[in-house]
Amino acid sequence: MIKHKKCNCDEEYWEEIVVQQDPHYQNKNVVYHHCSYCGVDFRVEEFETKQEVIFTEAKEEMNN
Repeated sequence: MIKHKKCNCDEEYWEEIVVQQDPHYQNKNVVYHHCSYCGVDFRVEEFETKQEVIFTEAKEEMNN
Protein backbone atom coordinates (compact mmCIF):
# COMPACT_ATOMS: atom_id res chain seq x y z
CA MET A 1 0.00 0.00 0.00
CA ILE A 2 1.27 3.47 -0.90
CA LYS A 3 0.96 6.21 1.71
CA HIS A 4 -1.53 8.99 0.74
CA LYS A 5 -2.74 7.13 -2.42
CA LYS A 6 -6.53 7.37 -2.60
CA CYS A 7 -7.23 6.60 -6.26
CA ASN A 8 -7.65 3.18 -7.88
CA CYS A 9 -5.04 3.83 -10.59
CA ASP A 10 -2.16 1.40 -11.03
CA GLU A 11 0.79 1.99 -8.71
CA GLU A 12 3.09 2.58 -11.69
CA TYR A 13 1.48 6.03 -12.07
CA TRP A 14 2.25 7.09 -8.48
CA GLU A 15 4.94 9.73 -8.01
CA GLU A 16 6.54 11.60 -5.15
CA ILE A 17 7.90 14.82 -6.63
CA VAL A 18 10.32 16.99 -4.63
CA VAL A 19 10.35 20.72 -5.48
CA GLN A 20 12.86 23.09 -3.95
CA GLN A 21 11.67 26.61 -3.05
CA ASP A 22 8.20 26.14 -4.54
CA PRO A 23 6.65 29.62 -4.97
CA HIS A 24 3.15 28.18 -4.42
CA TYR A 25 4.14 27.14 -0.91
CA GLN A 26 6.00 30.19 0.49
CA ASN A 27 9.25 29.03 -1.16
CA LYS A 28 9.38 25.93 1.01
CA ASN A 29 10.88 22.66 -0.17
CA VAL A 30 7.87 20.41 -0.71
CA VAL A 31 6.93 16.88 -1.75
CA TYR A 32 3.95 16.33 -4.05
CA HIS A 33 2.25 12.93 -3.63
CA HIS A 34 0.81 12.69 -7.13
CA CYS A 35 -0.93 10.29 -9.52
CA SER A 36 0.15 11.01 -13.08
CA TYR A 37 -2.75 8.96 -14.50
CA CYS A 38 -5.63 10.86 -12.88
CA GLY A 39 -3.55 14.05 -12.44
CA VAL A 40 -4.34 14.57 -8.77
CA ASP A 41 -2.01 15.80 -6.02
CA PHE A 42 -3.33 13.83 -3.06
CA ARG A 43 -1.06 15.57 -0.58
CA VAL A 44 1.64 18.22 -0.58
CA GLU A 45 3.91 18.30 2.43
CA GLU A 46 6.93 20.23 3.62
CA PHE A 47 10.06 18.22 2.86
CA GLU A 48 11.75 18.69 6.22
CA THR A 49 8.79 18.30 8.60
CA LYS A 50 6.46 16.08 6.51
CA GLN A 51 3.56 18.35 7.58
CA GLU A 52 0.88 19.10 5.01
CA VAL A 53 1.10 22.57 3.47
CA ILE A 54 -1.68 24.72 1.99
CA PHE A 55 -1.57 26.33 -1.47
CA THR A 56 -0.94 30.08 -1.72
CA GLU A 57 -0.58 32.21 -4.85
CA ALA A 58 2.96 33.00 -5.88
CA LYS A 59 3.88 36.68 -5.67
CA GLU A 60 5.07 36.63 -9.29
CA GLU A 61 1.65 35.42 -10.45
CA MET A 62 -0.15 38.07 -8.43
CA ASN A 63 1.80 40.85 -10.14
CA ASN A 64 0.85 39.73 -13.68
